[in-house]
Amino acid sequence: MRNMWHYYYEGGDAVIYVLDSSDTERMQLAKETLDAVVNHEAMKNVPVLVFANKMDIATLQPREIVEKLGLHLMRRQWHLQPCCAINGDGLVQGFEWLRTQIKSGKK
Repeated sequence: MRNMWHYYYEGGDAVIYVLDSSDTERMQLAKETLDAVVNHEAMKNVPVLVFANKMDIATLQPREIVEKLGLHLMRRQWHLQPCCAINGDGLVQGFEWLRTQIKSGKK
């Protein structure tokens, strides 16, 4: 399915990327996948929200995730939001950040 994602990029206002923070073995694949999405022509200038899910069982700290994904090297607005989808921790904060970014970008 990943090779079909680009059909949905045109007209997108943001990238929301959900990362399994407990899966340290596939972090490089997660980085490559995120890079492919954000470097696509249609996604070049949109803000990026990364939900670092499963923080209740994760072994990596948010700063380590930022480094492993290379978020600190992005030349755009980005935000890493630690979260736990099971109980909802962090979800509202992440979407609020994204709402603010999209609203300010449409002025």
